Amino acid sequence: MRAIGSVVVALLVSDQRQGCRQIQHGLRQGNLQEQAHLSDAERQRGMRVQVGHLSRCGQRACGCWS
Repeated sequence: MRAIGSVVVALLVSDQRQGCRQIQHGLRQGNLQEQAHLSDAERQRGMRVQVGHLSRCGQRACGCWS
């Protein structure tokens, strides 16, 4: 999960404008093979990071709208 979390954080930091779209796409597509071996706690932690960013996008506080 650490590698997956690092990738998500890197995407958010490196390109905030596309970050929202990439996360939304990832939430729809999801890599089923990767998710198959993750524990429930690891999946939930990753989703919290993504949902937190998307909620900031909704409030236009993440920088995606600048």
